[in-house]
Amino acid sequence: MENHMTAEHLDTLLKQRLKSNRWYCTGLGNNVDEEIEWERDVVQDLLAEYFPSANLPTRIPEEIATPEDFLILVVALFRQGKGMELPLVNEGVCRFLEQHFQCQRTLGGTGARSARALATLGLRVFVNLNILSETVRRLLDLPTLYTIVGSEMIRLRDAADLGEESYAPHFIVQYSEGDELQIGRETICCPQSNRIILPYDEINTIFTLNSSYFHHVSDMGNHVASIVISGFNSMSDEALLLSRLQEVESGLNSIRAQNIPIYLEDAGYHKPAYKQHVLRQLGPMSTIFGMNEDELADIVRLHHHRVDINDLQSVLNGLECVFEQYPVRNIVVHTKDFALYYGHDRRQHDIAAGLVFANALASTRARIGRDGTCDDLHQTLALPESSQGKLFQQQAQKTISNRYLVVSPARCLDQPACTIGLGDTFVAGFQIGFSHP
Repeated sequence: MENHMTAEHLDTLLKQRLKSNRWYCTGLGNNVDEEIEWERDVVQDLLAEYFPSANLPTRIPEEIATPEDFLILVVALFRQGKGMELPLVNEGVCRFLEQHFQCQRTLGGTGARSARALATLGLRVFVNLNILSETVRRLLDLPTLYTIVGSEMIRLRDAADLGEESYAPHFIVQYSEGDELQIGRETICCPQSNRIILPYDEINTIFTLNSSYFHHVSDMGNHVASIVISGFNSMSDEALLLSRLQEVESGLNSIRAQNIPIYLEDAGYHKPAYKQHVLRQLGPMSTIFGMNEDELADIVRLHHHRVDINDLQSVLNGLECVFEQYPVRNIVVHTKDFALYYGHDRRQHDIAAGLVFANALASTRARIGRDGTCDDLHQTLALPESSQGKLFQQQAQKTISNRYLVVSPARCLDQPACTIGLGDTFVAGFQIGFSHP
């Protein structure tokens, strides 16, 4: 398929996937997000209260323990238009955020968000959830979405009384390109829309995997379209992380003979060095390793490299660094301007279609602030493509490499309605092209 998709192409591909009626298996963790409504006046008032001299430290804290830490982080990342995930380590800061900002409760976690995006399109989804509650059921109330309760695979909306979850919020601050803050005499203009994730979550630090999940996946046999693996980034104990990785590796080994495509998605790790354990243990078992531009920068920084995301050759050099350091076979990078695949030739999967569908689904969420239907995707495809993405696509066609390179421009959205969950939604869309037909 050409690296372009019309509404007719999209409809045809989706109908093929619906007709095949395969299972899209996602996981492995989830959470409940508290999306903070950006209120400039509130932020300005807090800055005036906590930093009356307007003299903020420039060094980003390693964790958020005080309101001052929160404000330092917000200003530093707002100035750069960057995103990040850092843990909250003090419940008092959670209460501080709830007191000063309006919050909307939503679903969190790559596995859960990608599951909802796929189920919204009518595809059958089987998701591992390590937090089960009435709130989660309400947020995932879709007829084709199934999970594990105890050892039983059931439709989530049919589960018995699940109770309420423990207090484990993930606060998310999002800001838009062009937003302004006044720091003393300096006016800061945000150069790019982005978000900050601040979890206060003991549940995902231990990351309990339901042992029945991979048994059910194995029983599905050739009815599985693909598997999405993610969710280790909040873990704080190295020995426990290694134990959990061994559990997942054993589960994946049990289905290896079925040759199911496996997509391993990166995240912002609270302890960046732990990412290396995940890649070294699960990288060899994964068909594709996916990440956004911030996560790519984090990986290469561990090995004293830098990436200029606006320079295709710099991006490819960064990916070569990843290949040199870790046993991954193929890589997908997704950004606001483009998505690319770099690795072995995987023509038995429709990589180009996966990238285009993924960009369309993520851009739809950015455009309307929710998971998209087929009609929503049609409207998104009518938008112009990113000029930066088109430039990269043209350069990719002229790039000589011993690896297979595909670049797909994203849609141009200068003022997105939402910056939260776009990577998770991209992961969902990519499965539609990448998965077994």
